[in-house]
Amino acid sequence: MKLLILVAMLTAAAPAFSQNESFTVGAVDFYGSNGVNINLIRAAIPLREGDQFSPDSKEIVVARFKKAIKRVTGREPSDVAPVCCDERGRVVIYIGLRGGSVGRTIYNLSPRGSARLPRAALQIHRDAEEALLNAMKKGVSGEDDSHGYALSLDPETRTKQLALHAYVARHSPMVMRVLVSSRDVGHRQIAAELLGYDDRSTKQIAALIHASRDVDDGVRNNAIRALAVLARSSSEAAAIISGECLVELLNSGFWTDRNKSAELLSILTAQRDPQLLKCLRKQALTSLIEMARWSNRGHSHSAQLMLGRIAGIEEKTLISMLAKQEVEPIINSLTTQKNNGASANCRCRENL
Repeated sequence: MKLLILVAMLTAAAPAFSQNESFTVGAVDFYGSNGVNINLIRAAIPLREGDQFSPDSKEIVVARFKKAIKRVTGREPSDVAPVCCDERGRVVIYIGLRGGSVGRTIYNLSPRGSARLPRAALQIHRDAEEALLNAMKKGVSGEDDSHGYALSLDPETRTKQLALHAYVARHSPMVMRVLVSSRDVGHRQIAAELLGYDDRSTKQIAALIHASRDVDDGVRNNAIRALAVLARSSSEAAAIISGECLVELLNSGFWTDRNKSAELLSILTAQRDPQLLKCLRKQALTSLIEMARWSNRGHSHSAQLMLGRIAGIEEKTLISMLAKQEVEPIINSLTTQKNNGASANCRCRENL
């Protein structure tokens, strides 16, 4: 399912491509690289910046990357994620290695329940997804998060999403039950997305936090994205989302775990809660430094923000530094500081 999600991202974000055209590699970036010789891996991988590959060869490309890295390191990478797109419309390939900065993430046990979403829920979700894909093909990708759920700037998509909200608001207990208990991964993935369109409540947030540790990375991705939209919508919503529950995911071997948890945590750290910043320093500093050095500014910015806040840099100064891409001075200030986070007591508040 992970590869299908990434394929959809590639296809949706590049409407100008036809079957005869190719994606261009903008960068190959790594994480989990602590203690690993990156130069050897770069020499072995099949594609580099500027190389091209066809849209229908993505699975083959991923397999070639895995084979090359296993040949060099003796182990397959934890993830190979082609992600579209950088500011020039090129693909960034993220490779998760199994170095010292990849932790063992503990996920929920696989649910065993028989709950399923009804046909009406699946149809209304499908309608909204198709409208969103069409909007992206037209080049409309912005959204309004102020209501606590994502509303596209495209009028047709917005109408479908508002219908989605109305449905979920009437059936939220059923959606939560599917998300928490269903053994059907596809239904849990859709339920996580649907629950993000519910009226905000502590039960909704608790269910989404629980789903952020689902055994399936697609469920986790959708749940954390929904939490990020909620956190952006109001400081009150952000205040009741336990950031400590997401810190461990910054060390995950999956790119979507790192990307989505970093996005959410960059919102939650805006208030500079000392406990959360200590947890980040204690548990995820190396991973944040790796992510802050990624080539794509859209993907590295969240980690850069968190590092600046951990370092105690005043927000206005931090924003100015990042605008000028002064990332290394931030990293240097952290690596030379005394570590005051060792006594952090990181606790996940899942049940609100």
